[in-house]
Amino acid sequence: MLGEGQGAVSYKAGAVIILSVRSRVSATAATLFLLLSFLSATAWLVWSPVDTMSHTSMDPTKMGIGRSIAVLTSGGDAQGMNAAVRATVRVGLYTGAKVYFVHEGYQGLVDGGDNIKLATWESVSMMLQLGGTVIGSARCMDFRAREGRMKAALNLVKLGITNLCVIGGDGSLTGANQFRTEWSTLLVDLVKAGKITDNEAKRSSHLNIVGMVGSIDNDFCGTDMTIGTDSALHRIIEVVDAITTTAQSHQRTFILEVMGRHCGYLALVTALACGADWVFIPEMPPDEGWEGHLCRRLSDQRARGCRLNVIIVAEGAMGRDGKPIGSEDIKKLVEKNLGFDTRTTVLGHVQRGGTPSAFDRILGSRMGVEAVMALLEATPETPACVVSLSGNQAVRLPLMECVQVTKDVTTAMAENRWEDAIKLRGKSFENNWNTYKMLAHINPPDTKSNINVAIVNVGAPCAGMNAAVRSAVRIGIIQGHNMLAVHDGFEGLAHGKIEPITWTGVSGWTGKGGSELGTKRVLPSKYIEEISLTIAKFNIHSLVIIGGFEAYMGGLELVTAREKYEELCIPMVVIPATVSNNVPGSDFSIGADTALNTITSTCDRIKQSAAGTKRRVFIIETMGGYCGYLATMAGLAAGADAAYIYEEKFGIRDLEMNVEHLVQKMKTDVKRGLILRNENCNANYTTDFIFALYSEEGKGVFDCRKNILGHMQQGGTPTPFDRNFGTKMGSKAVLWLTEKLKEVYRHGRIFANTPDSACVLGMKKRALTFQPLAELNEQTDFEHRIPKTSWWLKLRPIMKILAKYNISLDTSEHAHMEHVIKKRVSMPAPLMKKHKEETMRKVWLTVVVLLIHFTSLRGSMGLDGRCLSKPTCTECLRSLGCAWCKQKGFLAPGEPDEHRCDREEALRKKHCSDGQILNPQPAIWSRGEEPIGTVVQLQRQNLHLKLRVGMPQSFGVRFKRAEGYPIDLYYLMDLSFSMRDDLENVRNLGREVFTAMKNITSAVRIGFGSFVDKVVDPYVSTVEAKLANPCKEGYKGPCQPTFSFKHVLKLTEDVEEFERKVSQQSISSNLDNPESGFDAIMQVAVCQDDIGWGNVTRILVYTSDDTFHLAGDGKLAGIYLPNDGKCHLNSNGLYNKDTVYDYPSVGHLSEVLSANDINLIFAVTDQHIQNYEALSEMIPQSVVGLLEDDSSNVVQLISEAYNNLSSSILLEHHGVPPGLEVSYSSHCGDGDDRLAQGQDRGECSDVRINQQVNFTVTVTSSSCLSKTESFIIKVQGFNEELRVTVETLCDCDCQDSEEQSSQCHGNGTFNCGICSCDSGHTGQRCECETQQDTDTMGSHQATQTNSTGTPLCSGHGSYVCDQCICWGQHRGQYCQCDDISCNRHNNMICGGNGRCDCGNCECFHNYTGPACECSTLTDQCQTSNGGICSHRGQCECNQCHCHSGFFGRHCTKPLAPCDTYRACVACMLLQESAINMCHHPCGSAKPIRINGTQSLTCQDDTVLFNVELIISTGDIFVYYTDTPRGIDPWIINMGIAVVGIVLLGVIVITIYRLKLEVSYQRERRRFLKENIQWEDTQNPLFQEAMTTFTNPMHVLEPDTDCATSTFGGKKRYSDMVYYD
Repeated sequence: MLGEGQGAVSYKAGAVIILSVRSRVSATAATLFLLLSFLSATAWLVWSPVDTMSHTSMDPTKMGIGRSIAVLTSGGDAQGMNAAVRATVRVGLYTGAKVYFVHEGYQGLVDGGDNIKLATWESVSMMLQLGGTVIGSARCMDFRAREGRMKAALNLVKLGITNLCVIGGDGSLTGANQFRTEWSTLLVDLVKAGKITDNEAKRSSHLNIVGMVGSIDNDFCGTDMTIGTDSALHRIIEVVDAITTTAQSHQRTFILEVMGRHCGYLALVTALACGADWVFIPEMPPDEGWEGHLCRRLSDQRARGCRLNVIIVAEGAMGRDGKPIGSEDIKKLVEKNLGFDTRTTVLGHVQRGGTPSAFDRILGSRMGVEAVMALLEATPETPACVVSLSGNQAVRLPLMECVQVTKDVTTAMAENRWEDAIKLRGKSFENNWNTYKMLAHINPPDTKSNINVAIVNVGAPCAGMNAAVRSAVRIGIIQGHNMLAVHDGFEGLAHGKIEPITWTGVSGWTGKGGSELGTKRVLPSKYIEEISLTIAKFNIHSLVIIGGFEAYMGGLELVTAREKYEELCIPMVVIPATVSNNVPGSDFSIGADTALNTITSTCDRIKQSAAGTKRRVFIIETMGGYCGYLATMAGLAAGADAAYIYEEKFGIRDLEMNVEHLVQKMKTDVKRGLILRNENCNANYTTDFIFALYSEEGKGVFDCRKNILGHMQQGGTPTPFDRNFGTKMGSKAVLWLTEKLKEVYRHGRIFANTPDSACVLGMKKRALTFQPLAELNEQTDFEHRIPKTSWWLKLRPIMKILAKYNISLDTSEHAHMEHVIKKRVSMPAPLMKKHKEETMRKVWLTVVVLLIHFTSLRGSMGLDGRCLSKPTCTECLRSLGCAWCKQKGFLAPGEPDEHRCDREEALRKKHCSDGQILNPQPAIWSRGEEPIGTVVQLQRQNLHLKLRVGMPQSFGVRFKRAEGYPIDLYYLMDLSFSMRDDLENVRNLGREVFTAMKNITSAVRIGFGSFVDKVVDPYVSTVEAKLANPCKEGYKGPCQPTFSFKHVLKLTEDVEEFERKVSQQSISSNLDNPESGFDAIMQVAVCQDDIGWGNVTRILVYTSDDTFHLAGDGKLAGIYLPNDGKCHLNSNGLYNKDTVYDYPSVGHLSEVLSANDINLIFAVTDQHIQNYEALSEMIPQSVVGLLEDDSSNVVQLISEAYNNLSSSILLEHHGVPPGLEVSYSSHCGDGDDRLAQGQDRGECSDVRINQQVNFTVTVTSSSCLSKTESFIIKVQGFNEELRVTVETLCDCDCQDSEEQSSQCHGNGTFNCGICSCDSGHTGQRCECETQQDTDTMGSHQATQTNSTGTPLCSGHGSYVCDQCICWGQHRGQYCQCDDISCNRHNNMICGGNGRCDCGNCECFHNYTGPACECSTLTDQCQTSNGGICSHRGQCECNQCHCHSGFFGRHCTKPLAPCDTYRACVACMLLQESAINMCHHPCGSAKPIRINGTQSLTCQDDTVLFNVELIISTGDIFVYYTDTPRGIDPWIINMGIAVVGIVLLGVIVITIYRLKLEVSYQRERRRFLKENIQWEDTQNPLFQEAMTTFTNPMHVLEPDTDCATSTFGGKKRYSDMVYYD
């Protein structure tokens, strides 16, 4: 819910440019602008890529099933942490996940056990309003050690927790990221130690981390606000308000010390919110000599009548020298130098305590929801992210990028880069600082701008209005304006209740509630005339309107009345200020935050009143009119069970469901319920009704009480948000008015009548924007006084889910991952150069887009619709809405002729007679009208227009689809071989077609033609026999030679003739599949006489069963000439140029068919219907029908297709000359009424016979036509047309020329109110004689004009007889001087460091530059040793601009030290005996030779050295030594060569050995294969070996015992006998 008021940080690189296209700009210019804007946005996105995190489409109630989430709070506590814990638990349970509390932060994670408990829905009840953190927080040293993190991992793995939500500061989040990074290695160690199993490690393979920043210091870069910051501001402001009263009583100075050791956000916002006299923050220490400046500031305030002084000090405040600045130090300074009674107050931990504000509760709840979604959508590759707030949007940022930018702030402060530190804090912090500087450190200028700015409060009072008034008044005074206070709203403005308001007049207004100026709800419509007179009487040049919906409506009424009252043509700005937050154009209104906190705290008290009693439900009615913002946001902040609002309709069933839901909740441990109702949510379901319903249905379970909060919501002191928001809005509004006044100041007066001169200043998402009141009409529901869309409605599902409703949460609305690292300011020179180049490329893109945009608008708008600066009648009439007064004596002496040109109403008010005003009006008349009927379908037929430039003229056109309108139908058939069966059916087609068409019209003619393909290779065979008979072999039927297109029968009513001609046709053939249908269509369209087309509805039926050749296909046959679109039929009806011209293109065909009003029906087979449907989309007035394979359904197809064609009416124009724009509105009837403006053509579908449709045609001239021009409007597919003749009214016809007129002192001709002087005379009335003296004023001005193009009197006065009469606040001999057009720096004239004199800044002492932006002092460039920029740069504007190779605040840091001083060391090694020889390469560095190389990091082959920097003095020492000698390179090379040769030999031998082995194995396999082919007895090479041993002593029979032996595979008995 927070926006720019408390720190909207925008991380988009570049700027957002908002341009308004004025209401009377031509449609073409507006369209061009939108297109250019889209292209520039696209280019910007391409050059500035942002990573996004895709969102799951899974049911959110099932996303968490099977998953576990742990939530812990760590570091310092902050209000709102409990809201984040509550939301995390409940949304986690909503998704189906298990959620665990981790008590005592990381210490509980390490200790485990009872410190990690399962959370339930009821366990987070009644904690939303509690401060601190109920689950405890502690700083854990154990977690910083790896052993501690291993214990934490073990505890998580055992519980199956793989998702961790950490709420804390940057230290806590950094620890979480380290835990995640080490997770996998911790699991490995746990598995090795046997503490977890492999399955447990696999189940918990990765850990997801999401952080939420809880810190009252708001010191984390990447988010607008951290949890707890807003509550801490509440505590501080409560103390400041209490101290203010006692300080005023005793005229004391109070010094308040607030928290913020490293960040000054609390101190800075507190200073803005309470209007402090001085603030000390660590990011921007005070300049040298601040003591004297502070004392002067306090003295000046007392001198102006202030009874107190307030100084805010951040606890980390310090001086430029790094010494702390404490509250006691400041006290002593003030008492010593000024003698003021001074007190100090150190708030300390009071800031951390107390109940969280409504904002912190909502912020914690939103972040908790987003954190759970981020965890459940994360993948192992998703980086750890932190959930942040930007404007009113939740964003996810990479955690470590935010941490890095936060560290960069500390680094910038350590290096005294104060401006970088401010910028790194974010855009909001920088805006806060700049606003504070303007309000607290800049004195009002001595010179005035003569501009009167009035401020008025309108509508109901609200907290924060006075802060906006105070800021607007003081910024206006700083700008040199006269500020006027209007009392009692528009009624006071009408009655002249206006008085000047001074700087001290608004002292102390920041903390006051209500409206000090007084306010009423009266709208200005009943006092318009009186208001215009008051504005003229008090010479009011601009108006600031602060209020609610009445202010918005009042601004609209004033803008509307500008046409009648010229006094209202001044810049206006509306600042939304209402508790209802219902002003269109802004997401937030001043006062809404205060009302929201009042409701929230009241709900807390009401719920607490029931403590200790039985269960009770409270029904509470809130304000807001029909806007449900307060009810919704208070419901989210107070933990309501339901909030009924007008924007979300509800009925009795919804009420019953809510009651039943609450009854079921009350049956659990829940004891209190809260129901909120917006006061106008429903006329019937009143607060009493809802109270009675809940009381009745809750009997026995709970009882009810009701409360109507009423006007207490409008009272009270404003919250810090409303004070800060009001201060910023008032400041920005006046600065915008100042710039707008410069734009609209012309010729001595202010004239603002463009839409962008009256705007609403509002917070939209991430930035404050100005939106024209006129453009917000479409976004407003005036009946119910609310915007039509509201961003906060997307938060209602969160409230319902947190109340335990089972509804769907649309995850597509959740945040995307964005990058924040690109915000870093300080970077090395090469990166800075690249960054600048990229930035310049984007800037040039924006410049080009703007130039093109304004060029496109210039021709159509004149000068933004203004009638100024038009010196002649002709130029005046060529401008939008301008008239010319030719009346004699109309101008006062010295008044320029340009003032004759103005709006007609303005000229009448200046007493120009009606007969003397030239303002020709557009005219329109018809010629040759014919009644619409059976013959004429389109009416009108002829029209004549007279147009003024930029003034659209509209007329009506009627079309009635007549019954019985004649039809010409030409049947074009594919006669390739595959269509042979279709030809038989077509021969009997004629009579059926006639019969079918007779049902539509009585007059039908039909013709016939056919096509095959070009008679050239490769489309057909060029063999002589094939040319004569191209059909396939074996085909017995007649076959004719191939042709491209043949016209067979001219359109005729003779059915028999059609049947006879078609029956004579025979089939043909070609080689490829595509046919030459495009050639045929072209000839049928352009051969009007041969075909016989009449002035009737023309239909061409194209039938084929294959595809078509396209333009370019002819190149395959060597045909390169494009189709000429002319008729080339010979006497036989054959297309005889088919081998000369290529096939026509689709675009060419479309153009020709449209020009000849031919409707095309494609009747094609199913196989190719998709191709023809795609073709039909590119050809207007064409349809596609599905043709049966044998063409049996062709008659039905033609009837249906004709009905589809003729029922679609497209009205379009042709031949519109340059300078004219034509647009359409269609009125089709039967509920189809297209009233959208700016259509390119009129369009109606499903038009029936005899149905009349109407079109409104609007013609606009963007420039003058040199002659009468004409164009035609016709219905596509029909031959009737409307011819429109146009002439422009751009010339004056005064007819009152007077020669030697007395109006010209007898020295010239008076015509159209101006004088044309005779030779020898000059001047507006020819009253001056031409001077011959070259030193005269006239000659000087003439020379000036001719040589430099500067207009007479610098364009700021009238030149009358050698002297300039200056207009307005311009002065000088040539009106060349004014005191407000000087250069600005930091949005201040002369940077606040000089005086503006005649457009040039006269700078104060010690300042110089075009805008006095450059300090001549050198104290910021000096180092401690007295050197300037360490002698390595130049001191410019008290900042060091370093020489190449160095950077840093005092140029103390070399960009690449090793490269920079390598030459220095090399020189020293060569010239050590003569150190002076190395002065050039070494520069101011001091080379020192040392022994040893342990700490030397810069080295190469010859040198080894290190560079040491002494930042305090800027000295650079180069410590060097010789590089240790190593092994002789020759030996190394020889060794490498020997090893290489040996290795090569081993490789060769190995390869050879492998080759032999492969050969051996191959021969062996072949041998074995051949051996198998032979049996033992067959192999001639094989002989069995047999050996017989015979013992002569024993001869045994074969069956006796014997030994056997086997030889050669055979068993033999042996004669051997064995003895014992």
